[in-house]
Amino acid sequence: MEQPYREVVTDYLNIIYGNSEEATAYWTGGDLKARVEDYFAGSLTQEEAAHQFDLRKNVDLCKLFVHMRKVTGIIFSPHCSLDVDPRNMQQVNCAVL
Repeated sequence: MEQPYREVVTDYLNIIYGNSEEATAYWTGGDLKARVEDYFAGSLTQEEAAHQFDLRKNVDLCKLFVHMRKVTGIIFSPHCSLDVDPRNMQQVNCAVL
């Protein structure tokens, strides 16, 4: 029964940390930017709020990864823990345990 939930979480993490068209759409699209503005009004610059701007340019993905693990308590496979490279987060493949 847990496997479907792991797959949902893994798919979402691949969107956040991946390098696919879907990941790019997530970081450039209006849904994420609207949620950021809802929680932190006026936090996005005009450049960041523009539809084509990829917010990954201004987000420390390694810090986000570490914080997300701390807040959620998600445990990743040992492979992921060993291969996290803060200079190239988009190339990390992880499995949720």
